Amino acid sequence: MGVYRCTSRTPSLASLNSGSASSILRQPSEKRVSGHRTNPYRREGKALLRKESTLLAIPGSFPRTQPQNTTSASVPSASSTTTPQDANTPLSWASLAKACLFSPPEHPVRPSATAEPVDAKPQRRETRAAKRKFYLRALATGDAKADKALERLSYPELKGRYKVLQASHSEGLIRDTHNCINRLQAELQAQQFQHSIDITKLTNANAKLRAQTEEYAEVINNSRAEISRREKAMQLLSDRIKHLEQEARRMQQEAARLLQENERLREAAAARPARNKPTQGVAKAEEFAALGKMFINHHLSWAQILNGNATATFDFDNFPWPVIPGQSADIDHVTEASLRFYYTHPIRPGPLDLSKEISKYHSDQFDNRGLKYFKDQDKKKARELATHIAQLLIILRKKMGRR
Repeated sequence: MGVYRCTSRTPSLASLNSGSASSILRQPSEKRVSGHRTNPYRREGKALLRKESTLLAIPGSFPRTQPQNTTSASVPSASSTTTPQDANTPLSWASLAKACLFSPPEHPVRPSATAEPVDAKPQRRETRAAKRKFYLRALATGDAKADKALERLSYPELKGRYKVLQASHSEGLIRDTHNCINRLQAELQAQQFQHSIDITKLTNANAKLRAQTEEYAEVINNSRAEISRREKAMQLLSDRIKHLEQEARRMQQEAARLLQENERLREAAAARPARNKPTQGVAKAEEFAALGKMFINHHLSWAQILNGNATATFDFDNFPWPVIPGQSADIDHVTEASLRFYYTHPIRPGPLDLSKEISKYHSDQFDNRGLKYFKDQDKKKARELATHIAQLLIILRKKMGRR
C-alpha cells in the first residue's frame, strides 16, 4: 500500500483548526504548466516508506484502497460523525502527522481556489517572447529596415514566416541530399563500370598468360622428349662406334695375319729351285699375293676412315673402292658382277656383311666420314660413285638373300 506525504509547505495551525486542511494541503491538479500535463498526485520530496503496521488510521478518513503508484493525496472533509475542533484549539505535531498519513480517496477532489496557485499565463508570455526572439534571430537578414519590419510583425506572422523558411530550408536540404545521392550513385556506377573493364582486362590477361603457360609447357615437354630421343640416339651411336672400333681392331689383326701369311708364302716360293716352278703357277701366286695385299690395304684404310684417324688425303683412284687391281674406278666399270667378284673372293678376309658395306657407301655415312678425305675437285665424283655402289650392293643383297 502506498504511503503519502504532504508537500514541503507546512500549513499553519489556525488553518488546520478551522477545518480547512483540505484547502491548504497540496491537492491533485490536472492543470497544464509550461505546456505539460502534470500528474495529479505528483509531489516534491522522496517517498516516505513505512510499514503498514506503523500507519495510523484517522477517524472519518477514506479507506486506504487507492492504487499504490500515486504520489500525493488530498485531504477529505470530515464526516458528520467526527467532532469538529475549535479554531482556537491548539493542534499538536502528532495530529499533523495523522492528518498527513492517510490514504487518498478513490475520487480525489479538484483543487479549490485557495490551493497553491499555478499561473500559466506569465510562463506562456515568457515562452512566446523567447520564441519571438528566436524567430527574429532566425529570420534576420542583416538589413536594418528588413529587421525593423520583422520586429513590427506579430507573433503568428513571425511563426508563419519561420515555418516557410524552415520548409524551404528542408526542401533545400532534401534537394542537396538527392543531388548528393545521385552524384554518389553516378560515381558508384562509374566505378563499377571501370571495375568491370578492369576485371575483363585481367580475365583476358589471365587467359593469355594461361595460354602462354600451356604453350611453354608443351614446348618444354617437346624439348624433353627431343632430349630423351637424342640421348637414346647418342647411346645407340656410342654403341655403334664401340662395335665399329672392335670390328676395326679385328680387321687390323686379320690384315696383319694375312701379311704374315703372304710373307711366309713368298719366302717359301723363293726358297724353291727355279726349275721346279711352273710359269703358270708363279703368275697365279703373284695374282693372289696382289689381291691379298689389296684386301689388306682396303681393310686398314676403312678402319682408319671409320675411326676418324686417317691422316692421308685420298685421290679418287687410290681410295679403297671395291674394285680389283687393274680395274678402273669409274662409274661405268663398277657393275654388279664386279662387286660380286670382289666381295665373294676366297682370299677376302673376314665374314661377308653386305649391310655394313652398304652403310659405308650410304650418302649420309659417306658424306660425314669418307668425303672429307677427298680433294675439292674430286668430292662430287666420289659422292656419285659411292651412291652408285650403295644401290648395286642393295640389289646384290636381295639376290644373294643376305642381310
